[in-house]
Amino acid sequence: MHTRTHAQPFPFNAAAVLNALERSIAQVDTGSYPPFNIIEDGENGFTIELAVAGFSEEQIKISLEKRVLTVEAETLEEDAERTFHHKGIAQRAFRRAFRLGEHVEVRSASMTNGLLVIKLERVVPEDEQPKRIEITRQ
Repeated sequence: MHTRTHAQPFPFNAAAVLNALERSIAQVDTGSYPPFNIIEDGENGFTIELAVAGFSEEQIKISLEKRVLTVEAETLEEDAERTFHHKGIAQRAFRRAFRLGEHVEVRSASMTNGLLVIKLERVVPEDEQPKRIEITRQ
């Protein structure tokens, strides 16, 4: 996994949050299915994309507890009633967990054409944001 090593002027920046997300994801072992992307989306935004073709919105559960974002799905039993000559589309139960950095909030989740898209945003409280102190003449 690629880790960014930019020098940044402030302690709160998108690169630092993304690095924290990348390190955390490597630490949460939930298998390799479904495949996913993490995309930097502006200075404080991130998008997690999961390839979930074959699952409906009703089958997928997204939860957030103690800064751990979990995406999971169970398979339906209806396939037991069907006879497959070839089954190449994976539709097995899965669980993916992502540890979110401090002040990272889930903004939305949507699904289009088999791609689950979860939008995240880093919202730093006003009292923790860097401030510029103006110098005045006396």
